[in-house]
Amino acid sequence: MKSERITFLATPEFKDTLRQAAAREQISVGALIRARFDPAANADASSGAEAQELRQLTKELRDALREARAALQDGLAQAEHSLRELRQGDRGDSDERQVA
Repeated sequence: MKSERITFLATPEFKDTLRQAAAREQISVGALIRARFDPAANADASSGAEAQELRQLTKELRDALREARAALQDGLAQAEHSLRELRQGDRGDSDERQVA
């Protein structure tokens, strides 16, 4: 792969920001810039970590959906039970009105 050097001016604060971001990811500043602006250059390195993260997020989403479905079914069952009780109460009230 042929490469060329790029030089640009930045404030000391921006340079420090780049260094800190690279340090957090444990890569060089050059690798950080390539990763941000040329994803194909680092596709092999990042794809494994991204795939693992995607698998974890998918698992969390499935778990959350399972819990949401269970909660929804429970809520619907409680609502149906309450409606049955209300309907039975209405029938009792109408019987009392007819007697009076």
